[in-house]
Amino acid sequence: MLLATLAYGVQNVHAQTIVHAVNSDDLIATSAKADFGNTGVATSIWGGYQIVANVFENNGNAILNWHEYANIFPDGEIIIQDAKDPDIEFYTNMDLLFVAYYNSNGVFINSYTLSTLNGYNYWNTIQLSSSPDVKSVNIDYSQNAFYPQSGTGTIIWEEDGTIFSSSFDPSFSVPMPVVPIAMGTEPDIAINHSDKYSITYINPNQDLVSENGSLPSLMGGFHAPFYTHVEPAVGGYFFHSPRIAAPHEIQSTGIFYNQDGYAVTAILQNSGTSEHLVWAKYIENNNAIMNTDISWGGDHAINTFPVVTFANGHVKFQWTSDYSPNPIYPIIWSYNPSNPAFDILSLELNPYDPTSMSDIYEINLAQGAGFEYCKSSISGARTYQSNGVAFNFTAYLYNHRSQIFNKWLYDFADPKRLSQHNNEFDFYNEDQNYYLEGENMQDYSYSLFNIQGQEIDLGSNISIHNSEVSFTINELAQGMYIFKCTNDAVSESFKIMVTK
Repeated sequence: MLLATLAYGVQNVHAQTIVHAVNSDDLIATSAKADFGNTGVATSIWGGYQIVANVFENNGNAILNWHEYANIFPDGEIIIQDAKDPDIEFYTNMDLLFVAYYNSNGVFINSYTLSTLNGYNYWNTIQLSSSPDVKSVNIDYSQNAFYPQSGTGTIIWEEDGTIFSSSFDPSFSVPMPVVPIAMGTEPDIAINHSDKYSITYINPNQDLVSENGSLPSLMGGFHAPFYTHVEPAVGGYFFHSPRIAAPHEIQSTGIFYNQDGYAVTAILQNSGTSEHLVWAKYIENNNAIMNTDISWGGDHAINTFPVVTFANGHVKFQWTSDYSPNPIYPIIWSYNPSNPAFDILSLELNPYDPTSMSDIYEINLAQGAGFEYCKSSISGARTYQSNGVAFNFTAYLYNHRSQIFNKWLYDFADPKRLSQHNNEFDFYNEDQNYYLEGENMQDYSYSLFNIQGQEIDLGSNISIHNSEVSFTINELAQGMYIFKCTNDAVSESFKIMVTK
């Protein structure tokens, strides 16, 4: 394991519970076949408009559709012929949106202009590459210090094991150079609010790489990163499916993001076991402020295709998961066993406060096998006001076999944003001593597991009373542990992280 790299020490702990969704899924498309592929979602508020734009791959084409929640202009849909792996971003307002994709002729970006009469209309196309061997196309667009009003777009892709990037202006009028980045796969890119860009990719050693460079240099044809962070793949583990995001608002609910900060997520998989860890890190000022597994307790679930965004003072991570019971390795997440364990899951935290990690929230209200393999997308609200404050809502795009859904949710002050959850316990620590308080505590059984799922004998270190359970961790080795409290009706899990 890579636990030695964890940035968190002993901290306040949190019940790792899957909170089931209560908000309805908005069905936006169906298909006779289970052939929905890559997806992208973007959301924005501007001048009273409230809009979510979706793009998704279906049967070799890309489908762009949009919904305006204030009903100022009509919903609509455009089919982009022969378009694979689409991604989508808004301009600094909603007057333009951009869709990037590839086909056998290379890499392309389409632009679409807004009409209040009929929504979006095709405007222009730019071609960035003519290679037939393209994969993993991703874009970002943001205001920045170099272009504080009109902003800049960036695009990144892979050609036969080599990563390339370029930039674009909103009218596609100024040709920008295509820049070789590195040998690697699965790249993603984000523009920082300063004059920098950040990228992530998997290198040939299957390490997770993230870099931060000068946006003017990229626009001039050079990639010369200021900072490179490599999370090594060791001990039978390897990384895949990385994604990156940077905040497009600098201030939100009292949280001040660093202009050069960015968040990265990826799957850390073990080639010899069923482990699929959801890895997350937040980097600013060339330091990894956060660098950890956020799927603890469910590392042996089949977690796939993570994504990340910034919203409302938090970093939001999302991934798909099959966390059905594992006969060899226990999955210690607490959840309602009557619901199928095939879901899109989300977790959020304040990157400056490791104790802020939320419960895991189920995004899909509909249930059933199929959600666990989709390539979902997430987007925090994008708006550019003079004070940099963003409106607090998030858009989600995900599919279940032959159906694809959208969800648009406000973020509330309560950290349990997606559902209602009744937590019956209070779990806290004082130095090496931990306490679980509640009612009728003698009616539960208690167990402690390490990150490999092996039970640790608490022996005489645990004391059980009617309203409180206490135990000490001074004999535990450094690492991550799960404390579990169960009876016939309730199962709750709590995380403990120990450093020496």
